[in-house]
Amino acid sequence: MKIYIISAFILCFVFQSYAQQRDEKVFYEQRLEKFKRIKKVGVALTAVGGLAVLIGVALSAEENYDNSSSTNPNYTPKDEGLSPGEITTIGGLFLIGPGVPLWIIGGNGESKYKEKLKAVSIRTNVNQKQVALTLTYRF
Repeated sequence: MKIYIISAFILCFVFQSYAQQRDEKVFYEQRLEKFKRIKKVGVALTAVGGLAVLIGVALSAEENYDNSSSTNPNYTPKDEGLSPGEITTIGGLFLIGPGVPLWIIGGNGESKYKEKLKAVSIRTNVNQKQVALTLTYRF
């Protein structure tokens, strides 16, 4: 009789542990998806910002070349403010600024929760000869 009580107690403990692990797994999966989104946004901001900087530098260089006094004798410098190339370059830098930290934070969080998902797993193994419950913990 004692064996049945101990077996029932152990079985309840195992199923309770499994239920808790499933809740943690769902939480870890949600966090993993959140950090993947953060990383994607960071990559996108950095890429668009880098492209804008390159385009802005090219526009500024072309404008300065076209308006230089050595190629255009009728050129008179005017104080018109920022050129489109300069505005594009500054805008690109403002996109790169938050893009790189988001990329880093997303990548670190993603790797952290991937490792946590791999750390604990409980599953059942069913063969023709036996039924077993496997608990795997990696550290």
